[in-house]
Amino acid sequence: MTNKSKSRWWTVGASIPITAMVLTGCAAETDTTSEGSSSDGGGTTELTEDPVTVSVQYEVPEDGPDARAWRAVADAFEAEYPNVTVELQGITNEAKGGPNLQVLTSSEAPDIALIPLNSNVYTQMVRANELVALNDIFEEDNFPERLGPASAALLQADGNYYAGPNTVAYYNILWTNPDALADAGVTVPEDRVFESPEALIEASQKCNDAGYAGLAIGGSTNYMAGWMLDAHLPTAVPAADFNNLLASWKSNVDVTANYTDPGVVEAIDTIGRYAAAGIHQDGYLGQDGPAAEALFTTGGACLMIGGSWMPGGTFADATESGEMTFEADFALLPPVGDSGAPSRLTPYYGNAYGVPKQAENPDWGKKLLQYYLSDEGQRLGAVEVGGFLPAVTTVSVDDVETFPTLVKDIVEYVAENGSNSGWTSEVPGAFGQTFIAPYLQQLQEGLITAEEIAEIQQQELENYRAQG
Repeated sequence: MTNKSKSRWWTVGASIPITAMVLTGCAAETDTTSEGSSSDGGGTTELTEDPVTVSVQYEVPEDGPDARAWRAVADAFEAEYPNVTVELQGITNEAKGGPNLQVLTSSEAPDIALIPLNSNVYTQMVRANELVALNDIFEEDNFPERLGPASAALLQADGNYYAGPNTVAYYNILWTNPDALADAGVTVPEDRVFESPEALIEASQKCNDAGYAGLAIGGSTNYMAGWMLDAHLPTAVPAADFNNLLASWKSNVDVTANYTDPGVVEAIDTIGRYAAAGIHQDGYLGQDGPAAEALFTTGGACLMIGGSWMPGGTFADATESGEMTFEADFALLPPVGDSGAPSRLTPYYGNAYGVPKQAENPDWGKKLLQYYLSDEGQRLGAVEVGGFLPAVTTVSVDDVETFPTLVKDIVEYVAENGSNSGWTSEVPGAFGQTFIAPYLQQLQEGLITAEEIAEIQQQELENYRAQG
């Protein structure tokens, strides 16, 4: 990092809120005034040569991948624009989805804000018109098409884009232990998808009979049961209904699908059927994600639900320590019913970046964000330095030696088969994941029915819409 760029640790407390770079979309010369995008999302404005500091939020730790990625992008941007100093401001995971809202709507707002897409921060800022529209820079670099189907969720009802993700992770991956499956006499289908919930239950029971847990999960988490709902829901209802379920929490979107519809109930009920059939490890409701991972890496389970981040993290560490002695592979959860899309992996974009209207230098913020979301910025920041999968489909990771083969296999699988949006990752967390998770856990305990959960979620939809 150049000596101009500064990294400032900004933890928001609970009480307050290889070759020369040619930057995509950036001016070719820096000795004249640069023409950039207007902060209102339309037209252009002048980006002057006056010294300017562009402040950017990143997720701590200071030496973590998010910080490293932004520093690399900042160096390249500063080299192209010598009048610019990029200042990085660290924010904690706990603060980004809550207390950060007060910062982003104040005079202390950064020029680029870290905004979880399914957080109350993003929802409230869009609702209050506190984010700068990004339509112009998205159009210049064709970002929605490069992002793929997920861009539909970013497009707000007013026709504007307000945030862009810089990376993607895939979840609802059934990591497999080929040795345990062979020992149990279970064969994973050639297309990697278990044909039906019954087929997954049967495979898990064979694993149990052979002395293994079937499908290891962290039952005490507030998200893993929701992951399975994300996998099943798009396969259980027609595509139009699923898309409406993703958007109908907004009061200006007509409700054309209900949570009490049979397909939704079946998707929820399948999670209860898994639990009743005993496909998970003993005591899973009291165990967290790391406990399930430890069971799997030590060879105690045939399957484990997880994500694309595990081969380079959990698996690599367990293999290096000698704890994991097999080479994992992957499969997919089965479809539920036959009225929706085929079973696919689920993308999670999660963190995204936007430009607050209260920012001191919003036009420069947009310019820097445009570079990070360009193919070159994605390649440099997200892939080569951050070690992330790029958010866009136009950046390949095939030649990236630091990416595990399993991760490349997943990316290739998604490229060939597509992905299905996840309900809990696209609707606001207070309406989706954090609201429904306790009920799904009660379902696994046999304390509530799928029909009752559907009724509760439908009532919450009406409550949410009534709030505007």
